[in-house]
Amino acid sequence: MGNTPLFIGLTREVTFAGLPIMYLVVLIVVVMLGFIMTGSFLYLAV
Repeated sequence: MGNTPLFIGLTREVTFAGLPIMYLVVLIVVVMLGFIMTGSFLYLAV
């Protein structure tokens, strides 16, 4: 059962645009906090 395509697909790590979800959340939080603290749109270009 562990080698079926369905099992492998359902147990695969969740990604968005190639990034694991936790990395994406941390990146968004860092960018938004940097923007809020400085008011500079340069942080949003990342």
